[in-house]
Amino acid sequence: MDDGDLGTGAENAGAHKMTRRRIYLQRLIGDDLWGNNSGRRNRASYRALVRFVLYLGVATLVITTRSNVPDRHEINVGLHDYLSRTGVTVGSSVMYLDDIRSRDDVLLWVDRALFGSILGQANQSEFRGNLTLMSFNRVTPSVGVCMEAASVLLTLRRASITTNVEPYVTSRFSSLYPRMWLVDSIPAGTASRHAGEDTDTIISENGNYTWKHTGGGKGFRGQGGYLATATLLEDGRSFIHLMDYGADATVNDDESEGACFGMPSTSSMTPEEFWEQGFFDSSFSSLAVEFLAYNANLQTMSRVQVTFDANFAGVIMAKDIRVDTLLLDVYSSTMRYFEVVYLIATCLYCVAFIYHGSKRRLEYFRDAWTWINGASISLSILSLVLWFSYEPMLEQYLVDGRFRDMAAFEELVVWNSNYSRASAAATLMIYLRVVQYLANIASRVQLLSETLRVGASNMAIYVSYIGVILGGSAAFAQTYFSSFSLEFVSLQTSFLNCYNLFFGKTDSLRTVDGTAAQMKNLFYIPFMVFFYFVSVQMFNAIINYSYNRVSEEMEPRLEQEKIDKKRRAALDTTNTFWWRMGTLAINRLRQEFPALLGPPSDPADRGTADELDQSDVIDALDEDSKAKVEHYLQRELHKGIPDGSFNIVLFCIFAVCYIWFLSANLSVDDNFQINRVVERSIASVPTHTGGRLLSFKEIATLPAVVDWMAKSFPLVVFNTTPPELKASAVAWGFYADTAVCLRSWNCLVDMRQASDSASKLVRITQRRTRQEKNEGRFHPDTPDRARFVGEVVNGTSLDASTVLMPKRWLAAIDPTEAPDPAAENSSLLTLPPGLSDFCWETMEGDEASFSSNGGFVCLLDADYSTFVSQIDQLGDNGFFTTDSSSWVVDFAMQNSNRQILSYVQILVEVQRSGLVVKDYRVDSIKLFGLDKWYENFGSIALRLLPGVMYMCLTFRFIYNLRKDFVKVRYASRGRNKGTSCITAVIDFFRYDVFNCLELVSISISLVSAFLYVWWMVRDAELEQVKQSSFTALLRYCQSLVWTARLYNRLSAINILIIGVRPLKFVRENARFSKLMATLWDSSQDLRWFVVMLFVTMSGFVMLAHISFGAHVSDCSSLWSTLVYCFRFLLGDFDYAALLAVDPMAAFMFPYLIIMYCVFTNIFFAIIDRHFIAIDPPPFQWKKQLRPLLHRCCRCVDWEEDHQMEVDPNADKQPGPPSRRDRVKKTQKRILEIQRKASQLANHSDERKAFNFEEVCEFDPRLEDVWHWSTEEARLLVADIERLLNQKRNASNDENFVRNEVMENFFKPKLETSKGDMMKAGRQMRYACKVDELVIQHDQETLAKYAFLLERQIFTHSRSKASLEQEVDRLKGENNKMNMDSWGKPQAPTAQDSSQARSSSERDTAPKPLGPNTSRQDAGKASGVDTAKGLSTSATHDDEREGEEETANNDPTAPMEFVRAGHEMKDALSALPKFTGREKGKKSH
Repeated sequence: MDDGDLGTGAENAGAHKMTRRRIYLQRLIGDDLWGNNSGRRNRASYRALVRFVLYLGVATLVITTRSNVPDRHEINVGLHDYLSRTGVTVGSSVMYLDDIRSRDDVLLWVDRALFGSILGQANQSEFRGNLTLMSFNRVTPSVGVCMEAASVLLTLRRASITTNVEPYVTSRFSSLYPRMWLVDSIPAGTASRHAGEDTDTIISENGNYTWKHTGGGKGFRGQGGYLATATLLEDGRSFIHLMDYGADATVNDDESEGACFGMPSTSSMTPEEFWEQGFFDSSFSSLAVEFLAYNANLQTMSRVQVTFDANFAGVIMAKDIRVDTLLLDVYSSTMRYFEVVYLIATCLYCVAFIYHGSKRRLEYFRDAWTWINGASISLSILSLVLWFSYEPMLEQYLVDGRFRDMAAFEELVVWNSNYSRASAAATLMIYLRVVQYLANIASRVQLLSETLRVGASNMAIYVSYIGVILGGSAAFAQTYFSSFSLEFVSLQTSFLNCYNLFFGKTDSLRTVDGTAAQMKNLFYIPFMVFFYFVSVQMFNAIINYSYNRVSEEMEPRLEQEKIDKKRRAALDTTNTFWWRMGTLAINRLRQEFPALLGPPSDPADRGTADELDQSDVIDALDEDSKAKVEHYLQRELHKGIPDGSFNIVLFCIFAVCYIWFLSANLSVDDNFQINRVVERSIASVPTHTGGRLLSFKEIATLPAVVDWMAKSFPLVVFNTTPPELKASAVAWGFYADTAVCLRSWNCLVDMRQASDSASKLVRITQRRTRQEKNEGRFHPDTPDRARFVGEVVNGTSLDASTVLMPKRWLAAIDPTEAPDPAAENSSLLTLPPGLSDFCWETMEGDEASFSSNGGFVCLLDADYSTFVSQIDQLGDNGFFTTDSSSWVVDFAMQNSNRQILSYVQILVEVQRSGLVVKDYRVDSIKLFGLDKWYENFGSIALRLLPGVMYMCLTFRFIYNLRKDFVKVRYASRGRNKGTSCITAVIDFFRYDVFNCLELVSISISLVSAFLYVWWMVRDAELEQVKQSSFTALLRYCQSLVWTARLYNRLSAINILIIGVRPLKFVRENARFSKLMATLWDSSQDLRWFVVMLFVTMSGFVMLAHISFGAHVSDCSSLWSTLVYCFRFLLGDFDYAALLAVDPMAAFMFPYLIIMYCVFTNIFFAIIDRHFIAIDPPPFQWKKQLRPLLHRCCRCVDWEEDHQMEVDPNADKQPGPPSRRDRVKKTQKRILEIQRKASQLANHSDERKAFNFEEVCEFDPRLEDVWHWSTEEARLLVADIERLLNQKRNASNDENFVRNEVMENFFKPKLETSKGDMMKAGRQMRYACKVDELVIQHDQETLAKYAFLLERQIFTHSRSKASLEQEVDRLKGENNKMNMDSWGKPQAPTAQDSSQARSSSERDTAPKPLGPNTSRQDAGKASGVDTAKGLSTSATHDDEREGEEETANNDPTAPMEFVRAGHEMKDALSALPKFTGREKGKKSH
């Protein structure tokens, strides 16, 4: 553990006196100048992290290799599932293990199912080894049993029965119950209960046999009982021996009964006699059946235990199968080196742990990481000690012949289980330590870890609080629901189910009948409201407060790191070796490709002091100015090209056409229907094997596969269509009488093969694995002392051995993968005699076989009788053997109703454990019928039309993307003339993620279009393929299916991207921008939190994989375990199954609390803290509709709704108080209270200096100055301390000052400062020019806006003048009409009216103004009275004030533009009005 010192100045911090100078320094740079900041952890180097990650990799490799979970899982799950699916035919039904209810059912299942499976059937002997389960798991003999036999141990436990029942049932009921049990039950394997367990000798009903009780140390789990050994012989006979381990026990050496080497038994009998002797009477309490099985393929030994527990009610309440597997060949020289490295590294970390513990003592153990480190080191050492102790025990077990002793194997299982538990816990702790190293390197990870530390105490208190309530709820559920459901019969199960309810898993409560249990809902609703809603939100509140509190504490440090990062980025790194080599390589490439990469650059040409360097000037600006300049220079590049309404409409059409095209061509619903037809056809025909009926899904062994192929597969092909339906279809002419169809309409395609006259219907491809002699090793370097093949007797100089399994497989063969020469070669391909008429051998690359992988290929005829005969020949002539590793049955099928061609594959693979893995695949393709395109022209056109439209739009988007790139490239070239094409392309896709998505979508569209065209070409070749051969048709279907799968996957990815691309159209929206800005601000914390979450979850994944992977299928591989642990978070888990496997399931309790209640709430805390609470501007509907409607609807003023930018100098409106602000204020109050409390506690008048941040609110500029001054002061103090230390060691002060101080210290500083000053001068001149350009650009924008306002004002003024003239004319006409009607003076004549009108025009016409004309004269000259003009001016002033007030209220309207508009209006009102002719003259 790489912990650094806490600080060099911590011990001397109190030695400094509180001088005036020190107070000033502390006010400037804070209290952490001389001493260590307690909140800052020591920074571990990246090298330490890399070292620990390597240590983590070595530990993970060692532990996963030694555990070997996949092989153990293959054996355990295979045997467990096989025995669970092994049933007994009782009448017309089959009784499986889960169906057992009484002791008679137990005896029947053990005799027929278990013993029958081991002995096997006579017609299956060629497909399996002798006395094996699943062909390869040889049941071994126990102590005293011959090597040629197999043995099964039986342990019976009986309850004591008493006739003195009055103390228990009173005399009133003693006549009804004359006998009773003295104990409720005696589960198998539990400790002996002498008061309630029967230990008397049992005498058989005929009196010929006695069965003695054996005490502890023997029997199932060493708990004693009535012991018996069943010996199973290769000839099918079986015997049961009643064991007696007493001193006067007799010895049985009858080899005909399988007894050798002195078996201590009192008597022997057949199983039929044993079940009939009355040993299993009403006292039966439990029966345990156990045996060992050896697998030579995987070199494992497995212990199988089957237990049956009865209770006082006479019901078999528990039935369980447990399989524990140990690897026999664990030797590996390579892994030994890794174990040594793991041990040495652990010891080094242990030494470091002890050293830091002794140095820092109690303070070191106050950190939670110390305990995690100690647990990790201790568990790692414990796991290695357990493994190094386990290896010699295993070797002794193999060499000394102790494999017969069940107790010896039990001891090995215990040691191996302890190793798995210790190594799993060690792996979890090691992964958690990675978080500590990340926290010491990245402050963001430290922020998250400190959040957990701060909130741990509150969460612990709250967990205790809700734990009490959960316990009470469990007690209530066990009390009330136990009579309605088995899920609540005990307090343990009730607590587990209530815990499941806490996380939303309600399956257990659904088993309770709500009608009978009327209080179910009264319990369910309050429980879920409190735990599922309130409690989870309480965790949310705790985490949110802790995160905000720690964020406020670490805010100065995070800001300082930002400044340091920017300062480091600004340093000149061109003098480094890698920089020079990279520059040289790039220049050479630019010399070769100047048009693509740009002209070569000379790193030595840095410019003179008078030249302007843009990058240097920008980097030297303060943060605000630099951000503004960069935003101005790269505004077009970062902003992206906005999409118009036309592009939005095109994209909508594109999406609709693409979905339409996929729906018309993929035919997903039709393919699903055909898939269901094939599934039902295969599942509807069971096979009769081993005395029971099995469906295709229930097949688990090689003999069952052979029986299904021989008996059920012909019925699947020929008998799934009812005869009456087929006759009706033939009569109506749907298909020929010779057609073979599945479910009436899905007819198999039959064709001839080469010169064969018979039509072929089905192809079978078999591949065989290589077998070798079993030498008792799995690894090639395993020494002789670690090998196991069976009993070895070293009586002479030569070893005389009896091997349990003489041969072993090298590897299992996946039917879809290419052949492995080491496991499969041509020497194995010898066709059995009698099959040459329809079978032949093929090599790799032969297209007649499935996927051209070679093997035996058989083509079955389309005639039913010939088909069945060929299947029988396969079984009779040795086609199916123990070498058979995989089969593929494939055929083509066509549905004429939908013009769909289907390719069906039935895949069967035999694993090395003997378990059969089977699957079927149905791939359907909708045909075009291009051979008769004139008849199918309409359907073909409807399928191609949307595709043509979407491809045209795809090319349109390509053009738009290129156009956007040209715009960005032109803008970038205007700023940086040396920018290369590749740099511009990278910038174009880097700054806009939607460009990347669009490029990917376009690329997928083009590739899928090519695949679609190739699909059509291949579709047109169908008729030509039908004329060749049957194998060519299957090869054609296989290639077409591969193309369809690839096209389907690409289309799925493309449709997902198309669903994301519309976000591009709303990115200019203020609300969407706010959400994106929130995610961007919180992205850094989220990224580190995801890393922390992944590391923590990986530890629990390794824990679950190592602990439960050997027994739980969901944890058999790392990927499946990761999915399983993720499903835990969603409420999909089963604690009962994990607890049945291993008590290590208790580790998964904190997993749910940590991951579900803590880590998921950190996401909310991060988003809540960085959420941008800014009210967006109102929606401008006229601005959005203007591009579409401004040409057709000219009556609407589309410019009216435009708004300007918000005034940057306006005061921000205070919003509602946020959680972040409240935490910040609370934190300040807490610090103030703590400071006052410390002063009162110490009784000291010494005052502590305050930092700037503690006494005033920082704006960004003051904060930058403060950080800069702090850093400069630190550097100055460090230099002074260094010089003082050197001065103490110097012999001559003058020489020291002259040489060290002046020459080596001040002179470089002076040169550096002078260079910085010259550089600052250049930057100042360049900054002036940049500011001038920015101001000029702003002035041009303002002038353009003023010119636009001038034009609008002039237009409205002309309209106003015209309207006023028209109003005056109408008023005059109105006055004339009134005078005529009331007898007033008559209206003037037409001549008078024209003269008056011309006179009025002359009076009202504008006159030119002289230089001395006043405003009143101007009003008179323009025909307007001065008073009227003044009133009009006042009105304008009032309007101006109203507009300014409106502008102040409107945050988007700048005051400068409003005032400029008023000034322009005043200037226009003072100008003379021109007539049309004069306007033309004055226009220039």
